[in-house]
Amino acid sequence: SPKSTRARRCCRFRPLRWRRSLLRSRSDSTTMATTKSILSTWAKRCWSSRSRRLCRSCPTMLRMMKQKHTSMNPRDPTCKCLFPHSRHVCRAFPAMKKMTVKQQQQTKKKKPKSGAENVEMARAMIQYLLDELQPSLRTKKKDAITTFENYFFRTKPELTDKDILRLYMGGKNKQGLLDGCGQTSWKSFKLKKAAAMSLGLLWRLMDEQEHAGAVHFRRVFFGLSSSHYKVLKLERHLQEARGNRAAAKCIVNAIRENDASVAQREALRRQQEEENARKEAEKKQQAEAAAQKRKPPPPAAAKPVEGKGGIMDMLAKFFSRRPDRHELEKRGVLRKSAMFGQPLEKIAGPDGVPKVVKMCIQFLERHSVKERGLFRVSGDSVEIQELRKQFDFGSPEQIDQISFDDCNQHSVSGLLKLFFREMPEPLLTFERYEGCVDACRQEQFSKIFELCDSIPRCNRATLHFLLDFLARVSFHSAVNMMTTKNLAIVFAPNLLRPKVETYDIIARDTPVTIAVLDHLLRRRVDAIQADEQSKQQAAQEQKQQQQQQQQQHQQQQ
Repeated sequence: SPKSTRARRCCRFRPLRWRRSLLRSRSDSTTMATTKSILSTWAKRCWSSRSRRLCRSCPTMLRMMKQKHTSMNPRDPTCKCLFPHSRHVCRAFPAMKKMTVKQQQQTKKKKPKSGAENVEMARAMIQYLLDELQPSLRTKKKDAITTFENYFFRTKPELTDKDILRLYMGGKNKQGLLDGCGQTSWKSFKLKKAAAMSLGLLWRLMDEQEHAGAVHFRRVFFGLSSSHYKVLKLERHLQEARGNRAAAKCIVNAIRENDASVAQREALRRQQEEENARKEAEKKQQAEAAAQKRKPPPPAAAKPVEGKGGIMDMLAKFFSRRPDRHELEKRGVLRKSAMFGQPLEKIAGPDGVPKVVKMCIQFLERHSVKERGLFRVSGDSVEIQELRKQFDFGSPEQIDQISFDDCNQHSVSGLLKLFFREMPEPLLTFERYEGCVDACRQEQFSKIFELCDSIPRCNRATLHFLLDFLARVSFHSAVNMMTTKNLAIVFAPNLLRPKVETYDIIARDTPVTIAVLDHLLRRRVDAIQADEQSKQQAAQEQKQQQQQQQQQHQQQQ
């Protein structure tokens, strides 16, 4: 049968079977047409690119094809083998073997690609990998990762830091390899197999035993912020069965080693700075001592003339004998401030909230909730100091009679911020500062709520009173432009600060303290909205009950 596998491949052990089948087929026109179509198809396929040889067992077949297709030339290098699986040269054309050897020598003499061509090809492969790794597309991510991995470790191109960063982070509206390591299935919410392969590729790129350019990949990876490491989801890789645990452990150990080395370098840098500062101070002292030795003695003071220098002498003695501020406060000449700069326990009311806080918030809630730029626009400094003086040195009866009706709204808001800024200890206390910052960095928000609940009673009452007011202000953010984030930016440095403030601590922890207060405000907003909804539901239920009672009463009448 012409359709059988043995007939198609032309068995080399029984060539006569093919000849007989052709002789028999001449009597049947249909079979002959089928045979001719098969011959024409094989003639088009020509020679194989692998072997470039003819089967030795088919000389009769070759003669028939030469009679049918006279244009076929076996010496033509474009011709390919009739049978892709044959590995023997046909006896009828021994020159074909020489041509095959010559072509193999030409392929061996091809020059390797230059470094620039490798880099361009690597950039194209990076673009291909980023296109395939997008979670919104149904692409063959695993095949793309395997293809890129085989190409990269075969050619090992020298990529720049910009190309490596593009591979890690992606480009415009495209996720990179780091995001691919944390991709989860939308059905099972578990890590994809492509995520495990991406993490394995990431570690192979950073492994110094794999290739020499791993140093550049490590430098770019450790130059990223800690927030970028979260998208890797290393904890899930260590816990889930689909995760790549080996690569996750290696990356975690590398991050820890890098943090330890960074801390060590920072300690050495600080030690070097302290040593340089000490040497500069010693040099300065030596220079001052040398200048003091070279300085001429001061001239003798002239004696005052009687009748002319009596007033100057009297003023000099008066100012030299004048006592300092502490002595004046002890004698009662100067009074201490009674409200600003005092501990919260001394000035708090029966409900734990200071009177100045309560009065400012009540005024602002009545008149300034919809004021644009509230707490962002600064008030009149003279007016703020005048109001502070009234609260500091006024009697309790005078403080109760203080009115803000004639004052600027922004001055009252500035007075409220000034009170919290001059507190000797912030509302969230110095002891809770480190705990709140660490909990926010680790996204343990329940721990932040526990720390806020553990502060003293007066601090807790004042904090809740302030958060309630700021939450109500944020309800009108479309008008006053004060969202929870903007309010947190204004009040976070006053409510949560360390005991010793330095430029490094402020630059490092200010975004974290803002995030802590923003989360507290959002939680308070959600609680107030839930209370209002429950009140509305209760009012509706009460109204429905009243209507039912009225209907029953009418029916009874």
